[in-house]
Amino acid sequence: MIINKFRVWDENQKCYLGEDYPIIIEAVTGKIYRSGEDYINDIEAEGLILEQFINTTDINKAELYVGDILKIFDKFYEIRMISTGSHFNAYYGYPYKHNGPAPDWVEKVGNIHENPELVKCLSL
Repeated sequence: MIINKFRVWDENQKCYLGEDYPIIIEAVTGKIYRSGEDYINDIEAEGLILEQFINTTDINKAELYVGDILKIFDKFYEIRMISTGSHFNAYYGYPYKHNGPAPDWVEKVGNIHENPELVKCLSL
């Protein structure tokens, strides 16, 4: 079963918003809501970055999201999303090299927001 789940990075506060900040994304309009509350207007949403769960975990059972950095052997890759026309696919590395879910033996070592030292080491 595919679960559409997101985490939220607040670029202004430089942190991930906690579990107490559940969000709902309206499929047709793309509007963002806080669960049980009104629509988050553009000013409130400014600086919020949604990162989608890619429906898989790493070797340590950590959930993998867009923006996470994976260590595969001695290289580091960022998980990204690409449009394939009618839908989006997750990939790590350059487009079309490593598409789809990461193998369950890879290790999540951080993310692009909290680990800038790893961003410098990303492989293509």
